[in-house]
Amino acid sequence: LILTILTSCNYINTDKKRADKVESYKEFFYKNQKTFDQLTEELLTNERINSKIGQLITAGDIDELTNKKLRRLEIESFSISRTKCGKFEIEYKTTWTKYPIGQMYLSKDSCLDDPLTGKGNHSKDSSFIETWGLGDGWVIWIDSDFI
Repeated sequence: LILTILTSCNYINTDKKRADKVESYKEFFYKNQKTFDQLTEELLTNERINSKIGQLITAGDIDELTNKKLRRLEIESFSISRTKCGKFEIEYKTTWTKYPIGQMYLSKDSCLDDPLTGKGNHSKDSSFIETWGLGDGWVIWIDSDFI
């Protein structure tokens, strides 16, 4: 019970583990950026998928070839939304981390003007969200809220 309370209150420091995981997956992203870019373009131009804007899209919603590509990149699911500039953003829910590190996401913003996505940008706020800009509209973010 005490361990549960300490963990849920974030008394057990996971900052170092989180930073290590992020560095590892930043390397994974850069190594596979061309694949991520191509897959994202395929998904954003797929009419069937675009009919599900705003919905969570899982393996059952896509063809087997696309599903294999997502699994290879360790993507669990994704969603597409319209951004403030009228273009699309895709948000991938990864299998890269889980609590207590937090759920890690990879997002691509087609507007390209958001400073959040600038390579090397890092921010952390009081709402359990931490972001790392990867450049070219890409950002890794972690939601470390246990709820």
